[in-house]
This record gives sequence, structure tokens and C-alpha cells, in this order.
Amino acid sequence: MKLKMRTALIGFLFAVAGIYLLVTGIIDRQAYKQEPVDVYDTQLPAQIGELVGRRVTGELGYAVDICAEKTTSKKVFGITTSTKSDLLYYIVPIWDANNEMYFVTAAVSTAKSGEMDSLVEAFWSEDEGSASTDVDGVISKTNKEVAQFMKEWFTSDGYFTAAEAEKYCLPYTISITA
Repeated sequence: MKLKMRTALIGFLFAVAGIYLLVTGIIDRQAYKQEPVDVYDTQLPAQIGELVGRRVTGELGYAVDICAEKTTSKKVFGITTSTKSDLLYYIVPIWDANNEMYFVTAAVSTAKSGEMDSLVEAFWSEDEGSASTDVDGVISKTNKEVAQFMKEWFTSDGYFTAAEAEKYCLPYTISITA
């Protein structure tokens, strides 16, 4: 009797997990069925909150710097034996119709970090605009910790006051998948 109950419970859990994975996969695919938004569309800063979940494509030509990193640690007996970077969060500028610059983060896998580092170097050098990388991703709300790191990046070096950082640092991430 216990074996049948246990088997039924395990079957139920697998069914729930399967339905969850199916639904979240469908939701992710919905972003790719809609018309993509260009990363440098001048309406993007004003409409970005409405575009959460939408696909973003285009050629990214600028990145300011890395503001955060998501890591995974491997522990053995409670002691960290290794740490691996999973995602790097770069600060990227976007412009509105009045040519006013705003900033969002771009979540990038470590495999694409070399291309993004080239954009950072070009941004801070005389060769601004000399590098670019194609992006294909989805707009999402930035987690609070990463949004705070981005604001601190600007305020700690005196680029922005706290009020300016609040205005120009938008709490959204472009999760770049390709």
C-alpha cells in the first residue's frame, strides 16, 4: 500500500513539474513570436516597462562596463572549492527620441564576454563606435540587487547624483541569448 502511495505521489510530482516546464517554455516562446524591438529604437526608454517579455534584436555598439556578476559556487563539506561565473551584467546605453541617454543592463553569458569587453574598450577610447555585436534577447525586469549595483557604479565615481541615477538607470535587463 505504501509503495502504491509513494509511486502515485512521485507520478503526481513529475506531472506537475512537466506541466510547469511546458507552460514556462510556451511563455518564453511567446516573446519570439512577436515582432522584435530594435535595441536602439528611440521609443525603447519610454516604453520599456510595457515591453517586458518582448524580444530585442539589433546590433549593440556600446557598453559602459560590468556592474554585476552571477556566480555558482561548488562546496564540499561546507567549504567553497570553486566558483564559476554564469552571467555578467553589462551597463548599456539606450537613447530616446530627444537623444537623451538612459542605461539598462545586458545579461550576457561568459562565452560572449569577449565581444562585450570590446564594446567597453571602444566606448572609453577614441575609437568609440568601432566595435559592435549582434544581439538577440528578451527584456526583463532587473532584480533589485543588480539595479542597485548599476546605480552605485554611476554614483560612486561621481558620474551621476543619486537623483540622476534614479532617472537615467532604468531597472530593466536585456537577457542576451545569442
